[in-house]
Amino acid sequence: MSSAAFFDLDNTVVRGSSLLPFAWHLVRTGSVSSGEMFRFASMNARFVRTRTESASGRDYVMKRALALAAGQSVTEVQRLCDEIVPRIVQRRLNPVVAAEIRRHQRMGHQTWLVTASPTELAERIARELRMTGAMGTQAERVAGVYSGELAGPILHGRHKADAVSALAAVEELDLTRCAAFSDSINDLPLLVLVGRPTVVNANRRLRQIALRNGWQVLGASGRIAAHRSLAPA
Repeated sequence: MSSAAFFDLDNTVVRGSSLLPFAWHLVRTGSVSSGEMFRFASMNARFVRTRTESASGRDYVMKRALALAAGQSVTEVQRLCDEIVPRIVQRRLNPVVAAEIRRHQRMGHQTWLVTASPTELAERIARELRMTGAMGTQAERVAGVYSGELAGPILHGRHKADAVSALAAVEELDLTRCAAFSDSINDLPLLVLVGRPTVVNANRRLRQIALRNGWQVLGASGRIAAHRSLAPA
């Protein structure tokens, strides 16, 4: 069976929220007010500083994103991704995690982004990094236009782990030989699913869980603790 490495996006592959550059674009076009942008930027700053994701903040951003997407064509959103994603990768890419992506690629492993961010954004970033593919939150499309509703659950927590399990069945992946990288304690269901979990710039609680279980820990400059196989606490 094959192996793969699964990577969270926000605050793992890229610093902060991958949606922030899109929000600035919407301010320039008048789709988002400066007050709303300030709220979003404040949530992003807290996310980076505390390495803790707010459920209320995440839900707010998703609801606003769906509302703004309603009536927009899929083609136009994909064009916007093509315009903005290269700048996201150039300016916000975490070099330590990027090196891990390349390492797994050299080993012949599949590499996947798995994120609560929109699928369109995740897929474009995955292409930019020459990854195998991406899974993200899917917005409902009707005749090539976004309806403003979700087409499934937000790919977060348990749902993210379920998506990886389903992919593993299709791709014939041995999850005990697979790796997962995340900064978020919300991704524990994914981290315990694979045989080689790694936490990235984790907050104190997740770092303690990782060290207690012998998981690999990555900081800003590289490995802090080597992985060893132990059952998670």
